[in-house]
Amino acid sequence: MKYTTNQEIELDITPYEVARLFCNMDGDEQAQFFSEIGEITVREWAAPFCIQMATVEGSNFLQDKGRDVMKTIGEYSEKQ
Repeated sequence: MKYTTNQEIELDITPYEVARLFCNMDGDEQAQFFSEIGEITVREWAAPFCIQMATVEGSNFLQDKGRDVMKTIGEYSEKQ
């Protein structure tokens, strides 16, 4: 994915738009995405990432297909 800008902009991005951006990334970009989440949670969050995942798991917005995606990510994230 390539993104270039010369100006500061403010965007209201929906969860759908973030999901579409992620789905349009190749495997290396998606891997970098998850690595960045890992770095952000260590540098900028006061609570462990598992606390955030607990709130996601308990959300009424999480549908079965989303839960399946999370499960698949967990299964494939195990180093072989």
